[in-house]
Amino acid sequence: KMGKNEKDKLKVLLKYWIAHNQDHSAEFKEWAEKARAMGEAEVSTDIKQAVVQMDNATALFIRSLKKLSGEGK
Repeated sequence: KMGKNEKDKLKVLLKYWIAHNQDHSAEFKEWAEKARAMGEAEVSTDIKQAVVQMDNATALFIRSLKKLSGEGK
């Protein structure tokens, strides 16, 4: 079982990872559009798929944070 300090650290890390992923996701979306505008449709599609996967990971981090905080149980 996790100690209180470890649990608190994990909560902080999850909050950081959530914000970090959300920032990257927004940037990736911008670059997907730039790639499309450059005529790189396949690259744009790949980046958009990466965004979906990152957003899925972020959703899991959010769910984990809620569980650690006593929500969603």
